[in-house]
Amino acid sequence: MSSSTGLKARRANEKPDKDETQADCISRFRQQHSLPILNVLKAWLDDIAPKVLPDSKIGDAVSYTLNQWECLTR
Repeated sequence: MSSSTGLKARRANEKPDKDETQADCISRFRQQHSLPILNVLKAWLDDIAPKVLPDSKIGDAVSYTLNQWECLTR
């Protein structure tokens, strides 16, 4: 079972807390499980940014992602 499939199975079994809507439950689950992945991605971006050519496609992608980080992680 891939980790993606495992997360889908856990999400399916996730039940809303008292007075929590299903949508809020899904949002809480996504926030809880996406944060570790985003932290790894940010560390990689910070590491790779000074090593790539700024005007290359990967340089553009890294720069764009770092510039949009606040929007991505709110």
